[in-house]
Amino acid sequence: AHSFASLMTAACVLLALLGVVAATVPSDWADRVAQSQMLYADDDRKNVLLPYVGNGFSAWFVDNDGVYVSGVFNGFLDKAPSHRARVPAPLSITVPTNSPRPAALDIERGVYYRRSIVSGTSVPVFVEQRWYFHRENASIFAMEMQVNFTGAASVSIPLQSNSGKPSADISFQNIPSPEGTTVINGSIDTPEVNGGELVVVAMASASVPASVTVTGNTTLYFFAAIRTSLESASPAADALSDYQYAVAHSSGMLATHIAAWADIWQSGVEIVGRPDVAAVTNASMYAILSSVRADRPFSLSPGGLPSNGYNGHSFWDCETWMYPSVLLLHPDVAASLLLYRFNRLEGAHEKAQSYPQKYAGAMFPWESAFTGEEVCPTWAGTGLREQHISGDIAFAVKQYWLATGDLAWLKAVGYPIVQGVADFWVSRVTPDPKTFPHANLSINDVIPPDEFHDHVDNSVYTNVVAMYSLQFATEAAALVGAAADPLWNDVASRLVILFDPVLGIHPEYQGYKNETIKQADVVLLGFPLGFNMTADVRRNDLLYYARVTSPDGPAMTWGMHAIGFVDLEDYTEAEGLFNRSFANAQAPFQVWTETPSGGTANFITGAGGYLQTVTFGYPGIRLQADGLRIKPVLPQGATRLAVRGVRYFGASFRLDYTSDIMLITLTTASSQSTLSIVDSTGTSHPLVLGQAVKLAVGQALIVAKSSL
Repeated sequence: AHSFASLMTAACVLLALLGVVAATVPSDWADRVAQSQMLYADDDRKNVLLPYVGNGFSAWFVDNDGVYVSGVFNGFLDKAPSHRARVPAPLSITVPTNSPRPAALDIERGVYYRRSIVSGTSVPVFVEQRWYFHRENASIFAMEMQVNFTGAASVSIPLQSNSGKPSADISFQNIPSPEGTTVINGSIDTPEVNGGELVVVAMASASVPASVTVTGNTTLYFFAAIRTSLESASPAADALSDYQYAVAHSSGMLATHIAAWADIWQSGVEIVGRPDVAAVTNASMYAILSSVRADRPFSLSPGGLPSNGYNGHSFWDCETWMYPSVLLLHPDVAASLLLYRFNRLEGAHEKAQSYPQKYAGAMFPWESAFTGEEVCPTWAGTGLREQHISGDIAFAVKQYWLATGDLAWLKAVGYPIVQGVADFWVSRVTPDPKTFPHANLSINDVIPPDEFHDHVDNSVYTNVVAMYSLQFATEAAALVGAAADPLWNDVASRLVILFDPVLGIHPEYQGYKNETIKQADVVLLGFPLGFNMTADVRRNDLLYYARVTSPDGPAMTWGMHAIGFVDLEDYTEAEGLFNRSFANAQAPFQVWTETPSGGTANFITGAGGYLQTVTFGYPGIRLQADGLRIKPVLPQGATRLAVRGVRYFGASFRLDYTSDIMLITLTTASSQSTLSIVDSTGTSHPLVLGQAVKLAVGQALIVAKSSL
């Protein structure tokens, strides 16, 4: 409070009198801004994309009039379509000011700070607002307002509310509540399916007055608590109880929130020498983690939880782009993302049966919301034909198994998913011995990841993820003691995988002729799929498809190209692509946009694609059947990179490396396994808790051995 008071009374008064913008970072924020723990704007009223605060239960874009709650959708299937249901934002409050409004997003602590000099008061009044969604007490939304002034016995501060119009999605009613508190309760207007659940939402919040009068330097606390029928039998009563708890513990709520975030940040990435990379890395991880939590299995959408972008639906974006880095650092959260799919297997089976061919097994919807039925708008062909998503989900299951070795999970959750997906692919293939006399099973009439093209046959990406699904289903069956369908391996061995021996590339689909493509497609064969090919073929694919990829495509493409060239040890080529991979993160708050010129804001699909360059690409981390491979190299300009809290088989370790030395330190031991690292000479080194193994930079393999 002291540093804030001195800053605002000395520097800001002078700046206000002179009409000058405060370009210098406030002294009490400077160190943490320099360490990329806070992102600073000298005046957040400028033309900037404002960030969001959230905790995976609910989230809010700063100054927006709506809050969104995970799992709460309104609208019928693909007709309305089903979309995130808006809850009015009770704490979207500003104070009037005519002076610069410095602000900072504290990505380490999950707090948005804004400083204002209140206009229209008899003496200068300095206000710092702090917004957060409590990470531990998930229902709580908070705004703290620290007030400093001198020269008057009291001041009145106007409060401008931006809670917006009543919700068009939820029929809220006011219910009796204690004085100074507002409690609203209501259900969504339209369920996703006929006879479906009408989810109830309740919110208890402070009744925000038009102004507040304070008699001295103080901190005011405003809280709201949101509960739903998804986790509560009595949402209104529980919302009021949670609200009253926050009020009773008002001065300590921020500290417990910060402590909960500190626990999350035990896993992350540190980069020294490239502050631009450090900032976008921390901001990207924050953007994803603020939209999801381990105890709330409702997946991730391209625009994240604070946005109704893409109607809040879950696509392949979750498993292919956001999930990999989450799995590496937060496997409990990754498990919740896959539990979302498992809980909606019935909808995937229903979708398979909805086609005239009555496909077997589990065909996951291209767009999923509450029920797991297809909610892609009817005007889009993707809902019918972009079918690789089932393979993407099965591949994510395999990655989870490779990262955790959790056999109980595989038996209960993973295997039912991959079994259903394998059965779907068997029913989906079409024999074509005339065109392909050897590998002669085709998957026809699909949309590949390159959505510029429709009704294509034998999308090479689709066929490879289908093949992997079938192969892993057979492997998983043996692991869990189930009987594998012999057709799984048979179909996998006979799928058409296109290759052009003249150009030395994988054609995107049958008949592809150098057309412009939307986004990463064939290049995904190299990473993340790890499809077996020569270095020359991989290079050819990367160079060929870089030339034909639209410059206006979505954000995540270029990170995959960068990883490809890192794998090929062409670091010069990789560097330009790496820098391009985070060009869509918009200063000052590093808010991602879908395309270079705009599109969906807070596009965490792009954040996820970028993060894979610093969690998998440059550290060289790969999940393999024989262990976790590392082969680290530094991005250009960086002097050190560390990936802390990597989770593997129940343990965690830290990989810390420079250009020539790497340290691997076990930071959490596992009761299920012991870890060792095999260096490039074949020598095995046990990993002992707290003791670093020092090796020359190079390829190594971390191996887990069961201790049960």
